[in-house]
Amino acid sequence: MSTSNEIFDRLATMVGAPGSKRFARVLEAMMTPDEALILLELKDWTPAEAIAKKFNLSVEKLQSKLDDMEHRQIIRKNPMGYITPQNIVAFHHGSVGWLPEELHAKVYPLWGDFFFAEWRDILVDGFEKRKATGAPAGHRVIPAHKALMMSPKILPEQLLWYEDMDQVLKRSERISFMMCGCRGLWRKCDNPIETCLQVVYKTPGIRKEPPHYIKPPKDVSYEEAIASIHDFEDRGLVHIPLNTSTGDMYCSCCDDCCMVLNPLLYRNKVHEILSPSRFRAVVDQNLCSGCQTCVGRCKFDAIEMQKVPGSKKMKAVINNEHCLGCGVCVITCKKNALTLELV
Repeated sequence: MSTSNEIFDRLATMVGAPGSKRFARVLEAMMTPDEALILLELKDWTPAEAIAKKFNLSVEKLQSKLDDMEHRQIIRKNPMGYITPQNIVAFHHGSVGWLPEELHAKVYPLWGDFFFAEWRDILVDGFEKRKATGAPAGHRVIPAHKALMMSPKILPEQLLWYEDMDQVLKRSERISFMMCGCRGLWRKCDNPIETCLQVVYKTPGIRKEPPHYIKPPKDVSYEEAIASIHDFEDRGLVHIPLNTSTGDMYCSCCDDCCMVLNPLLYRNKVHEILSPSRFRAVVDQNLCSGCQTCVGRCKFDAIEMQKVPGSKKMKAVINNEHCLGCGVCVITCKKNALTLELV
């Protein structure tokens, strides 16, 4: 008979963290050993009848347990039956939103310990494997909307709607902000937690409701949403959604907590893995005062101060190979020396 520790070790391996005692402790804090045994049997979509037969239970007796597990999103359901989330990201993104409040103080620190000690490397290894297949990057940068407005050389007709947060919001019939699953669990900075933008598009053929594993948040107006987006940009957060043109989740990321940005910076892989926007920062050195605010704002090591001919002051210079076109440097330049331009 398996011990409780062995059960959670096996489940950690199945979900994508083989040998990780830290992730096994996360799992143990979020479910019972009996529930973990059920998850171990759900490698593929499995109907309730087959699960009941495996554990020698009646379907009626098992169903309430499956309903509770599915509500907590430690398993997923569709017409074919039930399945265990196929990787750590899927398990995290679903389950943390439905975690009972009384477990937050216990579970959140366990996730943070696992993230900084082990999960960052697992994530980057996965990003690199994806890149090796020739697949496009999984995530992309969207320029700050305020930076686009402050860049006169960018014409409205040059913007694709899904790279302009203003147009994303205007195409949406429902807008809401959710807890950042990174900053909310292993908070390392004082940025807001409710920063993950969820939109439901008006466009026919695009999903009209959030996926079931996302806890329905409170809707906000366009005016409230664009004000929040601008606040995030002022704080230096970078908009990083999935690398699609029809995505419905838009994260505003810091380098302290983000499960995309932080691991890539930690492993010095951000310029290889993260897909840039179509824009780059440029400096008018006649206007640059040499204040260095932009250097501190840049998360991508793309700005340095250099001596330039005819000036006693050091001036900002952009490393085009490192600039990912996020625009957070532009919006705090008091001399308007920085703008974005289309590459």
